[in-house]
Amino acid sequence: MRLARSPANVGYAGHNDGRGSYAFQVPIHGSVLLLILLCTCYLFVNLATGMLISTKANSQSEAMQLATMTLLPSIFLSGYIFPVDNMPQIFQMLSKFIPATHMMEISRGVILRSAGLPELWLNALKLFASGVAVLLIAANRFRKMIV
Repeated sequence: MRLARSPANVGYAGHNDGRGSYAFQVPIHGSVLLLILLCTCYLFVNLATGMLISTKANSQSEAMQLATMTLLPSIFLSGYIFPVDNMPQIFQMLSKFIPATHMMEISRGVILRSAGLPELWLNALKLFASGVAVLLIAANRFRKMIV
């Protein structure tokens, strides 16, 4: 599954899931509409993080380096490559603060277990709350830049 990274890709996520399930013969057991809806929460967090990075960076190359510094730990600690349960305790605790971890749980829940909103609402709430928190921090930093 390809996670949405821009507003145009939110609609593409459902299309790509359909092609991926056909190509790899992995059926999507849950609602594709729910998956797309919850992908927008993850998209919101990533956009807010990008805004926060842009308030910190002085140049485009610095912004790209900061984005890479946030992307790599996100990939490694989210459970995408290594299972979170097999990580040391400190990394398991850190992974709970990474939005990609919650998106991995959502996508596995919808695709593999046919989980619905009653099972996934807490992960969705964590994604939305972290997006709001990061957006407020970015807005505060941006306001200080203007003044």
